[in-house]
Amino acid sequence: MKSWIITLRNESDIPKLQDVCRAKGAEVETTFGQFLIVSAPDQTAKELKENDAVLGVEENAQTGI
Repeated sequence: MKSWIITLRNESDIPKLQDVCRAKGAEVETTFGQFLIVSAPDQTAKELKENDAVLGVEENAQTGI
């Protein structure tokens, strides 16, 4: 599993996306502003990109810092 930064359209979408992530087997590491940091397999990250509430998904290069 990799760490991913998910950028949401609206901060109010965080609770809904947390539920979606958990349902897809991703672990929510933290949230801040309109961002979620999750641990998830590549396929799950690709699926999350297709969610209407998501602006973008990118690999977290800061893992372990």
